[in-house]
Amino acid sequence: MSRQLYTELSERSGIDAGLQHKGILAFYKTEKAAEDELQLVEAAAELGLDMGVLNPAECRALQPQLELDVLGAVHYRCDSHLTPMLLMSSLQQELLASGVSILPRHEVTEAEVAGGAIKAITAGGKRFMADKFVLAAGSWSPAVAAKLGIRISLMPGKGYSFMRPDPEGIVGIPALLCEARVAITPMNGQIRYGGTMELGRMNDKVNMKRVEGIVSAIPRYFPGLRVDMPAQEEVWYGYRPSSPDGLPYIGHSRRLQNVVLATGHGMMGLSLGPATGLLVSELVEGKSPSISVSAFSPDRL
Repeated sequence: MSRQLYTELSERSGIDAGLQHKGILAFYKTEKAAEDELQLVEAAAELGLDMGVLNPAECRALQPQLELDVLGAVHYRCDSHLTPMLLMSSLQQELLASGVSILPRHEVTEAEVAGGAIKAITAGGKRFMADKFVLAAGSWSPAVAAKLGIRISLMPGKGYSFMRPDPEGIVGIPALLCEARVAITPMNGQIRYGGTMELGRMNDKVNMKRVEGIVSAIPRYFPGLRVDMPAQEEVWYGYRPSSPDGLPYIGHSRRLQNVVLATGHGMMGLSLGPATGLLVSELVEGKSPSISVSAFSPDRL
């Protein structure tokens, strides 16, 4: 669904976020990882997803410029990738052109709740009233929800990434290094290297040991691809809102009838964004959602 919606958005609005339909190669080096990936393939096949298991020769045929040291890979042919920053900046411009007001740096500091509903919120020193509210604050959602008297079980999972040039296009297809939990993605003539899941309180520190783990993993799978250790100021980090059971929170809270929650998507925010947006719009408008959202209930944990 996501790829189709992003494609339709690009065609309708002219947004170019670098969307490419090349799939993803999940490389593995051990029999254990191969067995785990095979189970995913079998489950995906039941859902009608296009995937295939490749041997080393088939992997090299798809990535001829990369020297590979792998046992095999799963090719998620149904997957795609894009450049997130291009998408987000383009979406913001699209929203502004449509008359939507975006107020940056407006932290929610107070909420007025009465009769099982939000009457108003104060953010950035201003008071806002509305009939319906949507709480979609990512890893900051628990703090905002607490001001509404709602408890959300969610932890921020910090991930790191950095960019390196790839003028020769050595990496043509995004790669997942299964055992190392590292993702390698071509973007606009560069390669983004990312990974790790650091659970804990939010902070502005960069754990260079974790970044070193990303760098050291790459030549174990791609011996000819040597990546230098980035300087600390070159490392980007962000927080994934992670729920205990891995499912997002989408739906109304029992406590407040006029607020819809949409958070806890972990590492799948970009993929699940279009479907979540559809469900939220239906819930806000009082319509029956396109699919049951009971599994995503904010009150389940």
